[in-house]
Amino acid sequence: MGKPKLSEDKGGSSAHSGVWEEQRLGDIAEVTMGQSPPSSSYNNESIGIPFVQGMADVVDGMLLPKRYTSKPTRVASVGDILLSVRTSVGKVIVTHQKVCIGTGFASIRANNNVSNEFLMQLLIHSEGLLMSLAKGSAFTTIRGDAIREIILPVPSYEEQQRIAECLQSVDKIILTGEQKIQFLNQYKRGLMQQLFPSSDEVIQ
Repeated sequence: MGKPKLSEDKGGSSAHSGVWEEQRLGDIAEVTMGQSPPSSSYNNESIGIPFVQGMADVVDGMLLPKRYTSKPTRVASVGDILLSVRTSVGKVIVTHQKVCIGTGFASIRANNNVSNEFLMQLLIHSEGLLMSLAKGSAFTTIRGDAIREIILPVPSYEEQQRIAECLQSVDKIILTGEQKIQFLNQYKRGLMQQLFPSSDEVIQ
C-alpha cells in the first residue's frame, strides 16, 4: 500500500508554477504529539504556562487557554502550527504564545527550507486527507507516525512564499468581511429595538 498523498486537481488547470516535489511531512517539519501534564499541576493562577487540551480551547479561530500547568510536558512555541488529532480532526491553528499541548493536539514546526506559513495553508488544504487517516470507534484520532508519513507536494521556497502571501491576503479579506457582518448584525439588533415598540408600549 502506498503512502497517503494529496489528490491531484481534477479541473485540468493549475495556478501554481515551477517544479513541485512530493515529500514526507516528517522530513520537512518537526511533529510533536501532545501529552497531558499531571492533573495536580493544573491551576487558574497563571502558575507555569498555559495548557491547551484540544479544540475546546479554540474560540473564533483563536487559541484561548482556560488553565495553566506548573509541570508542562510537550511544549509548542510561538508560531508553531497546532493540528487537532482528536476532536475536529484535521483542524489547524497557529499558536501566538508558548503553550503546553495535551493529547488533542500535535505541534508542527517547518524546517528551514519550508515556509511555516505555506505549510499552514497546505495543511488546511489537506484537512480531508487528515480526517481520512483518523482511527477509532469511541473517538477518532490520528497517530503520530501516520501524520509524519503524509506525502505533500512542496515547491521552491520562493514559490511557497508567493502562495502563502496570496492565501493570507484572502484570509484577511475574509476576516474583515466577518467583522463587518458581526457589526451589521449588532447594528440591526439595536435598530430593531428602536423601531419596534416594547410590550408595555403596545395598546392592549
